[in-house]
Amino acid sequence: VSDSVVARWKAGGRQEVLSLVEQARDEHHDIQIRWVSITISGDEHERPAIPGELLADQKQGEIKSVTIREASGNGKLTSYFPIEVAPGESGAIEFSRSTEPLDRLVDQTVNRWLAVAGATALAAVGIALLAGLRMVGRPLEKLVAKTERAARGDFSEPLELDRNDEFGQLAHALNQMCQKLSESDVAITS
Repeated sequence: VSDSVVARWKAGGRQEVLSLVEQARDEHHDIQIRWVSITISGDEHERPAIPGELLADQKQGEIKSVTIREASGNGKLTSYFPIEVAPGESGAIEFSRSTEPLDRLVDQTVNRWLAVAGATALAAVGIALLAGLRMVGRPLEKLVAKTERAARGDFSEPLELDRNDEFGQLAHALNQMCQKLSESDVAITS
């Protein structure tokens, strides 16, 4: 690319390069292409979209890309391909493309991941509730039922909770209490 631009510059100067850039722009409608001046004094419309100092130290053939955001939030990915057209005279071909399709893809991806994270959180809460019912609710129901039977004087059927936690300890203590109350009841009625 740079050899072609330098050859055009030598053959016809700035106008020849501008003609080459115009031809490229006509072939690629989705990309804005223009010639910008770095060390060459050019027209106002030939100034780069970023400060020229950022391009001044750039080597020929070294592409520099930046994303430029407007106040409205719209962005452009802008790349510069510097070319020294004559000793001490540099310009660059500026390629710009809207970031809107990429921004839309990022938004969709973020929304999708948020939906997945939300669904995962809901599933985790559901699993925790089911596990809680199974690990706490059912043993607690059995303990309450056994306590209510004991309150009515029914000390039969020991509660069987095969657990080594606090519920298991409580069931064992309740069974012992019911057994002693049953023994005391038998002793009183005899």
